[in-house]
Amino acid sequence: MRKLIIWSSVIMLNSLACTFTGEPQPAPQGGFTITPNLTLTAVFAGVDDSLAQTAQAATLSAMQPTLAPTFTQGAGTDTADGPTPSFTLAPRSTGEYQDPPANPTTTPHPNGGPQVHSGPKVAARYISPAPVIDGDFSDWEAVLYPISEVVFGPDYYIGAHDVAGTFQIGWDATHLFIGVEVIDNTFVQNASGEWLYLGDSLEILLDADVSGDFLNNSLNADDHQLGFSPGSALTGGLPETYVWFPLTHKGKTAKVDLAVVMTDEGYKMEMAIPWSLFNVTAALDQHFGFAISISDNDAVGKNWQQSMVSNVGTRHLTNPTSWGDLVLAGP
Repeated sequence: MRKLIIWSSVIMLNSLACTFTGEPQPAPQGGFTITPNLTLTAVFAGVDDSLAQTAQAATLSAMQPTLAPTFTQGAGTDTADGPTPSFTLAPRSTGEYQDPPANPTTTPHPNGGPQVHSGPKVAARYISPAPVIDGDFSDWEAVLYPISEVVFGPDYYIGAHDVAGTFQIGWDATHLFIGVEVIDNTFVQNASGEWLYLGDSLEILLDADVSGDFLNNSLNADDHQLGFSPGSALTGGLPETYVWFPLTHKGKTAKVDLAVVMTDEGYKMEMAIPWSLFNVTAALDQHFGFAISISDNDAVGKNWQQSMVSNVGTRHLTNPTSWGDLVLAGP
């Protein structure tokens, strides 16, 4: 069973609290400035050096209690004061079978481009009843897609046993479902909130309007970047979801059902993301820009995004035209 790094010092948590509020942060101590990450993941870098200088490094390296095998974040609500997550081990209801919603017409965006990205193709199978979000993939019957293209930190990547993964993907009228199995030889996640990418975590990019974005190589309001942490000391070992983009939705969100199971080789993560989070009405044969990636940190006691692998080798955060294609397929 893999182990998570747990913090028990209330003083340390209080001292770091301002780091994860989503509010503008003061320049970190140490005489350097935060600059864009080479992958532009969360548009931050240098933070690893700053946080590594704090007292938690020694504590984290010495305290590694065993994590319970399964944690589930139940879908909750976001408020003006921030998200109010509801954590539960009860699975979401699977419901009854329903036919996939039809897409009677496809209207290109005015002055836009084609409907489909030219990158790697992923087909989400229509699923009904919905899978139980519990980290157990036995109720899935979907194609496995690899997450193996190194898109950041090749000098710290030492092979598939270091970090790699497979994922399966499905949908219904209300949710996008994703199940990921991650191989990770050293689990390290000390961060939370907007910094969670500095530890072992997942990231999803989704372009909700391919036609409107096809000729635009910069982000706009229908492009989405979400991060998913298996859990850290800052969250009591519970998984969490963070929205980096669009900026109008920036912050922690409890709207995603998220379950994590630690394994001998890494971890499994299963999620149900409401289409409403993307402002999308899902229908058969719709296409989206899409990429899913795994961030890896093997430096115990540090917050350091050492490498990233993706299902799209051309993936670049700020350029939606570099993402792959996701299509909503039938049962």
